[in-house]
Amino acid sequence: MRFERSYKLLIGLALSLVASCSASEASAQACPRAASASSGMRCELSGPLFVEVGEAFEIQWDSLNADELMSLGWQGNVTPKPGEEELDLSGSWTGLKLTKPGLATVQLRATNADGDVFCDHVIAAEDGTPPDLTIFSPADYGITTSRNALLGVIATDNDALKGTNGLTYSVNDGPIKTYPRDVCWGPACLTWAKIAPGLNEVKIFAEDRSGNVSEDSVNVLSDSGTGGLTCFINGPDEVQPDTPFNLYWYTHGGAITSMTSTWLVDDQFDAMRYVDQSNGSIQTLPDQNLPNPSFWGEIIKPAGDKPSLVTIRAEGPKGVAYCSAVIRHTDGLSCKLHGPRRVQVGEEFGVSWKTEGATKWKSRGWSGTFAKNASPPIDPYDLPKANGGWWKNKLSAPGLASVTVEVENAAGKKDTCDYSVVAVDTEPPTLVVMSPANHAVTTASTAEFMFFSYDNYKLHATEPLTYSINGGAPKPVNLKKCYYGICLFDVPITRGANTIQVTSQDVSGNTTTEQTHIFRDGGTGGLSCFINGPDEVEAGVPFDLRWYASGGSVTSLSNTWRVDDTFQQIRYVDPNNGSIKTLPASGGNPNPGAWTELVKNAGDKSSFVTLHAQGPNGEAFCSTQITVTDGLSCNIEGPERVDVNAAFDVRWKSKGATTRSSQGWSGSFAANAGPPLGKYNLPSANGTWSSLKLKEPGTAKVAVEVIHADGRKDRCDYSVVASDQSPPTVAILAPATDVTTSIASMNILFAAWDNWGIKSGDTGLEYRVRGGAWTPVDRSWCYWGCSIPVALDPGPNLVEVRARDKANRTGTDQVTITYQPVASCSYPGCYSSSGLNYYPIESCRAYGTGAGFGAETTGPKLQMNQAQSIRLSSTCGIPVDAVAVQGNVTIVNPNVSGSLSVYPGDAPLNFQRQLFYQPGNVNAGSLLVRLAADGSGRVNVRMRDGASSGQSDLLIDLNGYFK
Repeated sequence: MRFERSYKLLIGLALSLVASCSASEASAQACPRAASASSGMRCELSGPLFVEVGEAFEIQWDSLNADELMSLGWQGNVTPKPGEEELDLSGSWTGLKLTKPGLATVQLRATNADGDVFCDHVIAAEDGTPPDLTIFSPADYGITTSRNALLGVIATDNDALKGTNGLTYSVNDGPIKTYPRDVCWGPACLTWAKIAPGLNEVKIFAEDRSGNVSEDSVNVLSDSGTGGLTCFINGPDEVQPDTPFNLYWYTHGGAITSMTSTWLVDDQFDAMRYVDQSNGSIQTLPDQNLPNPSFWGEIIKPAGDKPSLVTIRAEGPKGVAYCSAVIRHTDGLSCKLHGPRRVQVGEEFGVSWKTEGATKWKSRGWSGTFAKNASPPIDPYDLPKANGGWWKNKLSAPGLASVTVEVENAAGKKDTCDYSVVAVDTEPPTLVVMSPANHAVTTASTAEFMFFSYDNYKLHATEPLTYSINGGAPKPVNLKKCYYGICLFDVPITRGANTIQVTSQDVSGNTTTEQTHIFRDGGTGGLSCFINGPDEVEAGVPFDLRWYASGGSVTSLSNTWRVDDTFQQIRYVDPNNGSIKTLPASGGNPNPGAWTELVKNAGDKSSFVTLHAQGPNGEAFCSTQITVTDGLSCNIEGPERVDVNAAFDVRWKSKGATTRSSQGWSGSFAANAGPPLGKYNLPSANGTWSSLKLKEPGTAKVAVEVIHADGRKDRCDYSVVASDQSPPTVAILAPATDVTTSIASMNILFAAWDNWGIKSGDTGLEYRVRGGAWTPVDRSWCYWGCSIPVALDPGPNLVEVRARDKANRTGTDQVTITYQPVASCSYPGCYSSSGLNYYPIESCRAYGTGAGFGAETTGPKLQMNQAQSIRLSSTCGIPVDAVAVQGNVTIVNPNVSGSLSVYPGDAPLNFQRQLFYQPGNVNAGSLLVRLAADGSGRVNVRMRDGASSGQSDLLIDLNGYFK
């Protein structure tokens, strides 16, 4: 409501000023909306009346009976800012944004052989969006040994933060202090805050220039650690209710003399138990005096919305250390509804829903007055899918529409979410005067006045339409003379200039006023006159006007140059002798002919030339309008912000120039993605630099210079800021999905890439197993992808890989490998011995590619990504009823890097790799594989992850079999 109160009066005033521009001849000096006869021609602009600062919106234009359409330019903080330009007869500007609160206006001029008409649109912006505020340091419930905490925040706003007091903070609800702005770099700011020993709550506030405030908080624990003593607690960040989870703790850096644990008072743990490492028994966990084991197991967290803080205090001979872990509750069940908060009556809008963790979801019914065929189902009903939306909704009357969605999970837990949208009618009626054309001339005593009007909601019930003549009292329009919004009736006019004004009002009190001007002359005997000349001229360039009078004997002629003209020279050619004479300001016209060498000064005002011809039987009026342009302009359009390595386009446009040149680029462009960096002549007046990319964060700039034939110059500039908003992509390639294995170790193959680049050093690529400490990846094992050898414990093993880019953004991926060892196997990687016996054989080469490897059977070289079937039974003494074989597999001299999969001959491709290899090497590994169960005794081998042209020799040596 604050927004509407602030701008409704401004909008109404702006619209009324625009609408009244041509109310009289005198008003035209201050308003460029005067127009001449247009034969039903019109132009329209449509778009929102109210927007948020920084919110993208669209303006559409359309015209009728026009030959040309010209933008006369924008006023206001709009970006990108369309200038004066020639337009298609219908179209739109998209992606416009207002960068500051206030008004923006645009005006168009439509032209045909009969004259010009103008149309306008006004839009207001307010800043109702609070700043975005993120605390990136310290972590919530983080621990520091200092009495100062380093507070790091990122604060951005769609307009701008308040001045020096835009960023403030308080500690433990103490005095609010201002962030020192000299420690801010762009949106990131750092400062130090004094904290007391123990737990401290730090609140941070961001306020923008419009008074919107955002708040965030963080908890900081201060300890007094000395002597290098440290401790750590590892566990999940979130747990679901009634679900057991584990916590691990570690200490190092000195001999531990005592340890105690604390669970914060807001914890809601149902059971706290640990495994006694000495005998495997499960013991209840005391609140204090930690036991020796470094493992707590089967801790259960019930439903609730508060986090729990686990803190350990370790005391050694040289100091004290604290460590903590925060465990938050999640029920795994949620739903959200998104849509606009405010719409116009009759305006289409969409609502989307999203659910998580639900097995059932349904609408609880809509309320509101929806337009016909535009409302979602009103009664409760089951939604078709977990994520979806209602589209093309319209509210046919002002008021509130709302909906509730209910979700339920398999355990019977329910949750609801709500959405409401308010429909308002701030859009004034549409009103178009169809006849008479503006500045039309008639000899009749009445004019046939025709217009049509409609509203997005509905017009006022009583006297919705009124009209007035020459500033007289408004009169109601006889609605019986209106049909489907079109009204037609006769109005009396007097000799000379007449102004007819009509006003339309809707039920919400929004009004629209339009007017037209008509000259009534007393012409008889067919007397008429005409003036021909250019619609638009360049400043300082001579031009001609011709005038004619016909249809009767002309006894006198007078001309009038409007008071807003800025003609530098007004001269005409004497048709009697061809001499050039000065044209008087008014009256005393020469004989019919031409005015030549008129020169218009630079300026943005239109000039009108009016001719009055009088004969013995009557009189006639004629006029023309001349608009000045300097004929030289350029502008450059493109995005304000881009992501590093994201492709974007920049377009330049110029007018009236004979020479156009780039004045050089600055910025870090990606290879083959930037325009020439030096100065060079542009190939055309209008063009585009396409698919540009900035390879590093920062600003890129370019300027264009245009030169007119007479030496006049103009210059336009463009800047774009690149930032790194995209985290790295991490993809575990093998195993591609969660797998189960009987082998106690496995190589993990992953790839990581970033639009800017992976950070160098130990934190660029890291991995951890079973929630342990993060370990740097040995990059000597990275070639296209990276290989990590992982030792597995019995049961599930969660392997996590993360990458950090140069902007410190993180991407992760994970896979679970379940290790199921077989107790009776006596060697690593045993296949299975349940009900089977192992029979060793003398080492034997069962298979080789080509004839030079001494194998019992041979075959062709392996080709990349092509499975090859190999029979291993009945070779090397392996019987046909063997279930599995054991031995070694060797890749010899591959020409690419990749991995090898060996899997049963009757099974689909197994993504578990037995062997990774590098080009030009001999690469060997152990083999344990089941044979096809159909009696064929076959296995499949397949090279993967290399180039499509990869190939290699293969050897299989067997040491035994199972049956």
